Amino acid sequence: MLDQAPAADLTLPQWIGERASRHGDRPAFTFVSDDGLTETTWTYGQLWARGSAVAAALRAVDPRRQVPHAEAGRPSFRANSMDQPRALLLFPPGLEFLAGFLGCQLADWIPVPTCYPKPGRVMPRLDSAARDCSPSALVGDRDSLNTIDESRLDPAARSLAKIETQKAFRQFDGQAGCDHRSLGLSPDSLALLQYTSGSTCEAKGVMVRHRNLMANLNAIQVGFGLRHCPEMDDDYVRGAFWLPFYHDMGLIGGMLSILYLGGHAVLHSPRSFLQRPIRWLQSISDHRVTVSGAPNFAYQLCVDRISPEQTDSLDLRHWTTAFCGAEPILARSLSDFGNRFAACGFSDTAFYPCYGLAEATLLVAGGNGPAIPKVLTVDRVALGGGKIQLAETSIKRGAPRPATQNVVSCGRAVEGMDIAIVDPQTHRMVAERSIGEIWIRGTSVAAGYWNREGEADNPFSAKVARGILARTVSAVSDATYFRTGDLGFFHDGELYVIGRLKDIVIVRGRNHYPQDIEASVRGVIGDAAGQCAAFSVP
Repeated sequence: MLDQAPAADLTLPQWIGERASRHGDRPAFTFVSDDGLTETTWTYGQLWARGSAVAAALRAVDPRRQVPHAEAGRPSFRANSMDQPRALLLFPPGLEFLAGFLGCQLADWIPVPTCYPKPGRVMPRLDSAARDCSPSALVGDRDSLNTIDESRLDPAARSLAKIETQKAFRQFDGQAGCDHRSLGLSPDSLALLQYTSGSTCEAKGVMVRHRNLMANLNAIQVGFGLRHCPEMDDDYVRGAFWLPFYHDMGLIGGMLSILYLGGHAVLHSPRSFLQRPIRWLQSISDHRVTVSGAPNFAYQLCVDRISPEQTDSLDLRHWTTAFCGAEPILARSLSDFGNRFAACGFSDTAFYPCYGLAEATLLVAGGNGPAIPKVLTVDRVALGGGKIQLAETSIKRGAPRPATQNVVSCGRAVEGMDIAIVDPQTHRMVAERSIGEIWIRGTSVAAGYWNREGEADNPFSAKVARGILARTVSAVSDATYFRTGDLGFFHDGELYVIGRLKDIVIVRGRNHYPQDIEASVRGVIGDAAGQCAAFSVP
């Protein structure tokens, strides 16, 4: 039944194949060109056929073809994921990326989303991923592959087999696509390598298994309060996204979640949004979109750069899930956005502040469906000392009101996830309303980083020390957690994220969070502040 969650042992490619066989004519994705003049739509059937064509092209260059007893034309699965060949995906914004991604999974290759191609230029993100995962092929569109200057690539990315998607479509046009019922895909094989942003350290490849991916997509569906779209129902989920596909929020929270639910997503390039933020909201209006989201800065950009004249025709009544995450969430940005676009039908009950990271596949914490954001006003001095003191309880009669700060709730742990707030030095859980490092464990947490199993201080194997605050001491102490490096606290059972452990600026023994300093500067100076960044200088 397509209106129910898939079986536990099913993988996303198999689930997409089932949908393609049941509602192959339903639109899956529409890509809108930057000038807004051209729209290209693929149905579920077309996506499946083109993904199957890419899979066939990959099998022709598969380094495992020499493995004895491997069946011709069928993936050969083993327990060791290092045997799965890797393919770097090199695409500009558009629909062909989806065929490349799905084709890799169908062929039992590991897709590795990388940065957008830059003709004739150095691509450090691509080089870094190539050095780390030793790929066997580059998969991309014709223009991207033809304009690469191999002399500027890292040796690990040179002279690889090149799979051009348009050529694969032509070569296997008219042939039957993969039979999803006969795919021997294992839930424990790798679904993708998701490279981290590398904002605080060298980018690492997160090993996301099919089991992790399906668990997190289910958590997104439950947390967002969405439903699976039945076979014959035209009232399906509609999304709109401009986020880059090499980022986990764009790939999993945008593209793959829509495929999982059987809905239809309208896609734009990031450049299209940054040039004219109104394009995002206009797309939501035109296509009666029900779910969309972005980092905090995008909501603020809409407030700052969309004029009242541009919103006359906007109808945002159908936008019932507006998720926000991937960076510190500012209460002021959400409030300003809600007030600014209320006249267009947007309701602040649609907001869904959330917390996630690549190592957990994506979503870690969020609400039980969208709702008006919960905001705490806390004493900034106490915050710097690692404690949370609600502002209204910290004011003595006759005393001046202290400097305060608003923090936004990211909800509770999503389905299948456990969150602990832990002292990063003692590894003991801290009390509620005490700041500590966020540790997580659950079915969505990835298997680790690619090719880094022997590293010391593996963040995927941390254990909570035995102590009075540890919940069910024996069980918790024996379980392993992933150390996120993020700081937060619990209040009334909900998670509040306040920054990164590595980003803290310490002045005279007090902790300062750079995003708070940046927000204060912008608030005082206003638009003249431009772009600002806070960091410590020894």
